[in-house]
Amino acid sequence: LLRSGWLDARCLDLLPDVDNEPSENCVKFHRGTVILSDIVLFVGAYLMSTSMGKVLRDNNRPHNTLLTFLLVVTNPGLIMLDHVHFQYNGMMLGILLCSIACITRGSNHKMVDEVTEQHGEDRSETKSCQSHQLWELGGAATFAALLAMKHLYLTLAPLYLFYLLRHHCFIVKKEINYKSYTYRKETHKSEMKFHFSWKRFFILAAVTLACFLGPFIPFLMQSNSIEQLEQMLQRLFPFGRGLVHYYWAANIWALYLFASRVSTFAFRRVPIPGDIRSIVESFVPFPEPTPGVVAIILLIGLVPSMIYAWNVGTSSLK
Repeated sequence: LLRSGWLDARCLDLLPDVDNEPSENCVKFHRGTVILSDIVLFVGAYLMSTSMGKVLRDNNRPHNTLLTFLLVVTNPGLIMLDHVHFQYNGMMLGILLCSIACITRGSNHKMVDEVTEQHGEDRSETKSCQSHQLWELGGAATFAALLAMKHLYLTLAPLYLFYLLRHHCFIVKKEINYKSYTYRKETHKSEMKFHFSWKRFFILAAVTLACFLGPFIPFLMQSNSIEQLEQMLQRLFPFGRGLVHYYWAANIWALYLFASRVSTFAFRRVPIPGDIRSIVESFVPFPEPTPGVVAIILLIGLVPSMIYAWNVGTSSLK
């Protein structure tokens, strides 16, 4: 498109704050690619809805696959915002849904080694689980590629880590090692034992790192690769401009800034004794949180989700 002259180079350049009006062809290019990229959203929604439907039906639970699909692809907020803001959020969501679909498919397969004891002899029966491993590797690879495309999904990485670490890297052995007699009937009782598989762990790590680091290879091949990576990190995580510089962002820091402005207004208008005013003056307006403090708060907030992901991985193995 650039060589043919239909698309001007300014459409792909980093423009300054002034003189940044895009051309008509540039607007058409962005609108067209955003709309076409929604194909990925449709594919992801279809895979996710069918995967969830299969798992729920196998557990005798009702599920409307078509309704789930339509609720995703006809989301009015996504349509209005993404097709105006040009951030390809629909495509990113589609890739995430593809990853969730793969993980869901993998969770529906179990790897259990049953060891029975009969007449003093052990008999082992291993159930095939290649499908389970491939689905989960596909889910991990898809999420790693998504993370390389948009770093905002980094907050989901711990959940993927804990779930896959538990469900994919552990093998369950069901050992039947004693008998009991109830009403003259012989029954076997068993216990579940979890064994960590280093082979699965290294395969999972290799697949994930390959998909995540693949897009960075062209930058690493440059003569100034270190400078390239530093520039990327500064643009991806611009801590220098402050963590609460966006007053319109719909997150907890918007409430924090609102409370700071209200308290500042009240502090200036309400008559307060001098001794108390000197103490409160150091806290109003509220101090801006540092990146380290925010990172600690984020990790603490993710702890319940990580524990839940670990427990889900455990329960789906049994």
